Amino acid sequence: MWGNTKNLMNKHTFHQMTLGFEVETAHMKDQWYWSLCAALLIVCLQLAVVLYKAGPGTLSERYLNLAQWDTHWYENIIDKGYHANFPVDIWNSNSVNIKFFPGYPISAKFVQWLTGLSTTVSLAIAAQLAAIGFWTYFLLLLRRYKISWPLILSGVTLILSFPSAYFLVMPYTEPLFMMSLFGYIYWLDDKRKHSWWIAGIHGCILSSTKIIGAAVAILPLIYYLCSRKTRYMQKRKMIAISLMNPTGIVAYLTYVHLKFGNWQLPFMAEHAWGAYPNYFGIFHLQFYKIFKPSVVAGVMNPDHVSMIAYPIALISIAILLGLDIIYSMRKKATMLSQRIILYLGALALWYAYAGARYSNLGTAGIRYMLPVVILLIIATLHFCHHCKKERLVQTITEILFPCLSIFFASIQLGYIGAFTHGGWVA
Repeated sequence: MWGNTKNLMNKHTFHQMTLGFEVETAHMKDQWYWSLCAALLIVCLQLAVVLYKAGPGTLSERYLNLAQWDTHWYENIIDKGYHANFPVDIWNSNSVNIKFFPGYPISAKFVQWLTGLSTTVSLAIAAQLAAIGFWTYFLLLLRRYKISWPLILSGVTLILSFPSAYFLVMPYTEPLFMMSLFGYIYWLDDKRKHSWWIAGIHGCILSSTKIIGAAVAILPLIYYLCSRKTRYMQKRKMIAISLMNPTGIVAYLTYVHLKFGNWQLPFMAEHAWGAYPNYFGIFHLQFYKIFKPSVVAGVMNPDHVSMIAYPIALISIAILLGLDIIYSMRKKATMLSQRIILYLGALALWYAYAGARYSNLGTAGIRYMLPVVILLIIATLHFCHHCKKERLVQTITEILFPCLSIFFASIQLGYIGAFTHGGWVA
């Protein structure tokens, strides 16, 4: 009799576990579905604004106007492959194109193979598909953190209004880099069995898109240290994810060495573009000089904005992290451990970009700071959710976010028009 009762209890427990797993799976599928739909809507709305500013002309002409500057180098890579015809001529894509990593051209080549479309259109579609992936992961992360929909809407609006956010739908590396970065973070914190190797694949794509992607290889170890789980298998998986991250860089440099005989050629090409790394330069006070940008052709000088973007981003990291620590010391239930990975990820990317571009800070700073800003926005939304009754939080959500969104949008709209008509705005 006791044996029959025990069997019934085991069956009941198994039934409850199975039912719980099915409910959880259905809930996750539902979250993926709605996040994907919302991501598609966001990209379509952003693309509509960009195409409107890219006129005059037909819709197809406006769409082709998205292909500017670096896009032509990616076209050359897809059509003619990599070549290293030194000396470098930065105005001629037939000279040396090996400074551009292969992740994005490979994705565009795959789109071209599937659709048979032109190289330019394939590059644009690949970027916009990656943008949908980025927004999907972004929304999934916020839902995992149980952020309320009003806060999510505020965060999405702030990101879309950021001066360089239009690069999320341009045929550039940014969309794929963003998708792989936030996919990396999403799967890193996923509890399912095979999530660790999915995170590792995202890390590999990250570093094969931009060498800067290797800067976040440390995040799995930080996550392990901040996590309450200290199992041996957890530690092994985090180490494996970290080691998988730089494989994209290693694979590309190996290819360059085998084809051209010198794996350092991409870095030599970077020097020809005026980029000389200096990872100690950020400790000089002159690096933190903030000034009022001039106005050129009706828009805020993008080179000046790029120069001040670095110190402003670092100051933002310091202020947000400092406030977070102070509030966490006063109130234990702020979940700071979940945000540490976001702050340190932002700091790692900031340091990698600032050090790598130290000799040429006036070029593309606002574009490079975009992932840093998005990580900080997620951390701020997470903080606001867990400290919603604080007066500071009400000030951030009701006053700071809307004011920043309006200010940023006014800058971005001018940049979109300038960029899509051939101006250097990055």
